[in-house]
Amino acid sequence: RNAALNRPGAVALHDGDRSISYIELDRLIVGQARRLKRLGIQSGDRVGILARNSAEYAALLFATSRLGASAVLLNLRHSTREWKNMLAESQASLLLVDAEHHSTLDSPTIPVWVIDDDHSDSISRIVPADETIPKDIDTEQETTVMFTSGSSGKPKGVILTYVNHYFNALGSNENIPLQSGDCWLLSLPLCHVGGISILFRSALVGSSAHIMR
Repeated sequence: RNAALNRPGAVALHDGDRSISYIELDRLIVGQARRLKRLGIQSGDRVGILARNSAEYAALLFATSRLGASAVLLNLRHSTREWKNMLAESQASLLLVDAEHHSTLDSPTIPVWVIDDDHSDSISRIVPADETIPKDIDTEQETTVMFTSGSSGKPKGVILTYVNHYFNALGSNENIPLQSGDCWLLSLPLCHVGGISILFRSALVGSSAHIMR
């Protein structure tokens, strides 16, 4: 939001043929937060995301934080059975998927919406709630749940707070100075802390991220 106020026309995200400015991204985040609110998501809830990298994915990550909710990030390399177990273990209230993975989970036990605009079950078809979205975020709030690879057993859910992501990005920017006008290649999946950190690093200084699916 600060980047949108201070550098509204600066490019926040490159996604395929699209370039999205910070003011456009902020509007998208607020719109998605209002749609999630309409679907009943509130502070303390968890929202599952199963998708390839995209601007829509990035916006929904920030949108859940604006509501005080957290995102349960599902790794595309896990199996359908593992995804179901993770959603159940995390007690996610809702699942967001890209069109590619819409039919992956048969008989889902929670509502499923598609993040792509051109799908019949797209979340963009939801009428946004007519409510003000909070401008401030509690830095100690749970922001993401990521699952380990399960190398020593079954994957374990790791809870990270907003301040975890913030200081991770702040430290990175001190080690590798990033400036407005720079562009960081987002070559890691957003279901991984390395991918999310690129979004936070960029937003802190108003630089851009070039998304790879």
